[in-house]
Amino acid sequence: MPHPCLKKLFATALCLVISAPGMALASLVPDDTVIQPKIAPHFTTGHPLNEAAIMAFARQHPESCQAMLRQISDQLPPDNQIFFYTSFVQKLVHPANEDLLLCKLRALTFLASRQAQAGTPEAALANYDAILKMAIPEKSLAGERIVQATRLRKASLLTQTGQMEQAQRLFSQLLDVPFPQDPVEKTLWVEAFEGQMRVFLAQNNAAAGSAACDRVIAAPHPAEDDTAQERYAIALYYKAVFLARQVALLHRAHTDAPAEQAASTQALATLDTLLTTFLHTQDLAIQHTLAFALGTKASLLVLEKKPDPAVAALDTLVTIFAANPDSALQNAVADAYGRKISLLKNAGKYQDAIKTFSVFDRTMGQNTQPFVQQTRLAAVDAAAWSEHALGHTQRTLDLLNYGLGLMAHGEAPEDRERQVSFAYEKTEDLRELGRNTEAFYQKIDLLRTFYNRFPTRINVTLLWTLKDIYETASGTDNCNAAQALFDDLLAQGEQDTAPTRHTLFLQTLYARASLSYFCNRKADAFQQFGSFITTFRAQPDQFSQILPYLALHRQGVILAHQNRNDAAMAVYDQALADPALLGTRELRVAANRILLAKSFLYSQEKQWEKVIPPLDLLMEREAQKPFARSDYLLAASNRMDALNHLHRPQDAVALGQEVLRQMQPVRFSPDLRYLASVLDNMADAQQALKQPEQALATYDTLITRFWSMHASPVPRTVARVLYRKARLLQTLGKPAAANATLDRLIQTFQYSPQPQMQAWVIKAWDETHPHPFLP
Repeated sequence: MPHPCLKKLFATALCLVISAPGMALASLVPDDTVIQPKIAPHFTTGHPLNEAAIMAFARQHPESCQAMLRQISDQLPPDNQIFFYTSFVQKLVHPANEDLLLCKLRALTFLASRQAQAGTPEAALANYDAILKMAIPEKSLAGERIVQATRLRKASLLTQTGQMEQAQRLFSQLLDVPFPQDPVEKTLWVEAFEGQMRVFLAQNNAAAGSAACDRVIAAPHPAEDDTAQERYAIALYYKAVFLARQVALLHRAHTDAPAEQAASTQALATLDTLLTTFLHTQDLAIQHTLAFALGTKASLLVLEKKPDPAVAALDTLVTIFAANPDSALQNAVADAYGRKISLLKNAGKYQDAIKTFSVFDRTMGQNTQPFVQQTRLAAVDAAAWSEHALGHTQRTLDLLNYGLGLMAHGEAPEDRERQVSFAYEKTEDLRELGRNTEAFYQKIDLLRTFYNRFPTRINVTLLWTLKDIYETASGTDNCNAAQALFDDLLAQGEQDTAPTRHTLFLQTLYARASLSYFCNRKADAFQQFGSFITTFRAQPDQFSQILPYLALHRQGVILAHQNRNDAAMAVYDQALADPALLGTRELRVAANRILLAKSFLYSQEKQWEKVIPPLDLLMEREAQKPFARSDYLLAASNRMDALNHLHRPQDAVALGQEVLRQMQPVRFSPDLRYLASVLDNMADAQQALKQPEQALATYDTLITRFWSMHASPVPRTVARVLYRKARLLQTLGKPAAANATLDRLIQTFQYSPQPQMQAWVIKAWDETHPHPFLP
């Protein structure tokens, strides 16, 4: 799960000059010159302020000029502030005294700040340079402070624009003096130190950053000096961060475990020093540092594979700061909740993850900060995932609906991404609940709603939805509804030549042909696949390069359905002869599909010897450069089936054992389905070898491995295997064990909404409850 940065630890700029006491604007400029727009309607894009009166007042009352600037600024919207300050600076060309000079410097500071906020950093940097080039009276402490503050602001802005070397030079200028005694200058020094640490991090210069931290840690930091304490806390934190960065690099490299452990131990010790020293501080800046420190500690503990202590660190963060209203700390608390929920989910502690989400949602649900709400939605997702892992499909659906309700008005790109994700998962849950028609039409609604809302990129979930629609369409009504959808979408996209829109157009063109295929309109499908191939070749698309080969594969299958096996085989051989299929891993998937189809065609013709070579080629390629594990497992399962038909059960068992050795662990639904088929075929081979006990053990392995799985179609395999195990037990003269196995099948699957599952339940029921009127 992504973790966006919290707000900056400290404000990047201070008001370093104590101005003259402010006066009401009405007392600075007479009412009749302020509120009459007709006097100077062009000033600050028409805002009713009189430029001449303001400039006159500034010259007559220079000691109050800065106060006047602030009060005018408060009355203006941001764009008008830029116009106002620009005009003011241009008019005040040669300040007559120090107060007016300071006022001009302050106006330039305000102007640069607004320009930076408005997304024009170049203009802001130019105004900071204008300040730094001005001649400041030698004994002007206020002027010197403005110059120092400007160096800090300029350096901070340079880091934001990626100009690290220049920023580093400015930070060094500010830090190349002993730690000052003046409170304002101390604060400036601390901010420059933190800025320099950020530059070192951006440059991956851990050695320089760590050495700078060591110097500060070794310096005095008396308890009564708040700024020195703050400097000490920052140094401890960044020292730990540089060590943590080293840990992460070593962890990714897998080259030096002892060095990784040593760095991690030192980082954790440094963080513990920081936390122990400042745990009860009321200083807001140091509290921000503590929040970061606890988050960093949790990350290090996760790398050390210590999820429970990591969760404890996040709990500490929540306990300390949950009641603190500061927005940055509220972001930190939300982040801690989100990370805790993710850790619990990943550790398989689904109930704890769900309970933690409930607490998070109840205590922080009303917080409207964007980061909190984004984290809340990620937590809804994690909680829904946990409910699904527990087999609570209806609760999963309820949570997805809850998340969709929270996002009902979200228009930001990340909101749209999550809306599509939630809407898609909702349709999958409806399908698992047996509400297939509702799921199908909600997928159609999903595409209609979001098809045109990702103009500059491809949303992969939309492509999954296209695929699901054409693969699950059944019956005239479904097929017609999907046909109308694809026709509408294609009509929208035909004129759009933007690359991502062309990609989506091609994907939809392929989906329409596939829909005809699955809706048993084979003649239409054959023609539409041909049209797709022609369109693609006229304007190729890198993202969709696999689709022409999949279209050829479908054309071959259609020919085979028409009993034109020679023509189908010619299509397969033509496609396999294309050297491009040996290129990218994705194209190898298309080659796999064609090899499987070619092998299947031979199996339909009972040419079992010819079934094996295409499968061998596929498995050899996948063994050399593993990518499509599902294809490998399916090929292995089909090869074992062919070996069983060729009366070579020993070879089938050997292959099954080799697959089991290579293919652990397996987590994804297609992989699991084919792995279950491998075990199923292996049990068949063991029975052919007169090894019933080994076959029983294989069945038990399959049942145990897949018992907790709820993703269709694995349960169908489990139900079938339970039935076949019972039949085997009956042949071994163990009727009680056979009946117990059948009862387990009935008790587990009798309420399943899936027709295939009900078929096995009925078979089991017939075995255990013979009909009284039948012999």
